[in-house]
Amino acid sequence: MKTILVTEATAKAILALAESLTVPSEQSVLEPLAPTVALPVPSVPVAMIPLGSGFTLDPSGPVPVVPKVIPTPSELAGKKAAKAAKREFNQRLNSQINQLLGAATTAVTSGDSVGAAKALTDAMELVPSHWGGTLDRVVAKAQSLGFAKVA
Repeated sequence: MKTILVTEATAKAILALAESLTVPSEQSVLEPLAPTVALPVPSVPVAMIPLGSGFTLDPSGPVPVVPKVIPTPSELAGKKAAKAAKREFNQRLNSQINQLLGAATTAVTSGDSVGAAKALTDAMELVPSHWGGTLDRVVAKAQSLGFAKVA
């Protein structure tokens, strides 16, 4: 007699297959299992294997191959163009934020605190909420220029 180690999912599949068999002599064997395991009815046809046919489960059997989806060159070109456009937009936005931070520093140096506050406010409004590092940079600049307290 051989011992086969199976996963829980495989055991459930075997139990589902066993429950679908309607041999009267085995029904009494499966009844004690019914209260302990609730298995759904298979949604795909299950091959019926005659009892005593010598069928064994082979875990090293063939594994179904899932076809790999390869994008066409036009799809790749579209993705590359979209990525390039997004990168250019982000670079321009970051440049505008840097210009406003520089303007705030220049305004403080020249004694224009109102202009510095406006530049910092405009920079903060430009920064997207998911750009955590850039938000930290704007807050750090406001702290260094004396417009925000360090908590």
